[in-house]
Amino acid sequence: MTRQALTAGMPTLLARTFAGTAIQARAARRWARTTVAGMAGPDTAGLAEAAIAELLANAVTHSRSGQPGGTVTVIITPGAGGVTVHVHDLGAAGGAVPRPRDAGDEAESGRGLRIVGELSDAWGTRPGAECCHADVGRQAAEPGRCTWFACHPRGHDGGRI
Repeated sequence: MTRQALTAGMPTLLARTFAGTAIQARAARRWARTTVAGMAGPDTAGLAEAAIAELLANAVTHSRSGQPGGTVTVIITPGAGGVTVHVHDLGAAGGAVPRPRDAGDEAESGRGLRIVGELSDAWGTRPGAECCHADVGRQAAEPGRCTWFACHPRGHDGGRI
């Protein structure tokens, strides 16, 4: 696990690299839930865990991270009562970029990024080298993607606090 101060007076970030397998994706979700709960509370941890699960599934299924020897790095930073989570994968063949798509009613996949959008306050994707945390973790030197989201607690009515 990596702990790194962003700048003087800024909060600490936590980062951990996992093998790109379904079993390790479960371990990453558990680690992330515990980490987010400690930074932003259990309500935010539940939202973040669900979003992280979607991004990890995408990384393992749709990028080189799911191939033998592949890895995924999860970076979590606290701020403004919530967290920002970055999921770095090894990128897809041909440089494909994650995007929401319209899944039909009977489709078994294709809703992940829409779910992330519903669970978070903001999300996006960028080349891993352009991520503000590109120097964290082994994948910084790899040509990959960073998909990130920001998540804050919600009030009892479901709106953001």
